Amino acid sequence: GKLGFCFQNRYNETTLAMDKMVEEGLIGKVRGARAFVTWCRDADYYEGSDWKGNWATEGGGVLLNQAIHTLDLLMHYLGEPEQIAGTMANHHLQGCIEMEDTVEAWMAFEGNKRACFYASNGYVTDAPVLWELQGDKGRITMNGSQISVWTLEGGVQHFTYEQKSGIGKGYW
Repeated sequence: GKLGFCFQNRYNETTLAMDKMVEEGLIGKVRGARAFVTWCRDADYYEGSDWKGNWATEGGGVLLNQAIHTLDLLMHYLGEPEQIAGTMANHHLQGCIEMEDTVEAWMAFEGNKRACFYASNGYVTDAPVLWELQGDKGRITMNGSQISVWTLEGGVQHFTYEQKSGIGKGYW
C-alpha cells in the first residue's frame, strides 16, 4: 500500500504571503520562530468515534491530529531540528483519550536558529493559530488571517487575507 501526506497550510494565503516576505528579505536572515495552537476538543469530540482518541487507530493526540500542520511550518522556515526538548501531557481529557491533549517543545536548528512551540486542544474555542517568524531585521506575526510585519527600517505594517470559501477551517 501507499501512504501520502498533505501539508496544505503551506498553501494558505497567509503562508504564501509570509514566504514572499521572507524571500524578499523583508525581515533579514531568519533566526527563529514561535507557534501556538489553542483549540477546543472536549470529550464530546471523541465520544461515539471508533477511531478518535486511541493510539492504535488515531496514532497520536493534539500533536499528530491538530497541530501537525503548524509544526510543519516551523520546519518549512527553519529546516529539520537538530535538538528537541519538550513535554506531552493529558490535562483535560484523562479517562477519555489515551494520548496527549497538550504538547510544548523547544527546538534548535542549524545556524543557531531556535523555535518554541505550544499546542493544546484544551482551550474554550478554536482560536486562530498564532505564528511568528523572527529575523535579524524584523519579524512577521500571523494571527489567523492577519499578518503584521515589524522592520527596523519601516516600522509596522498590517495585512488581512481573506480565506477562500470552502477551503480549510476559519480558525486556521
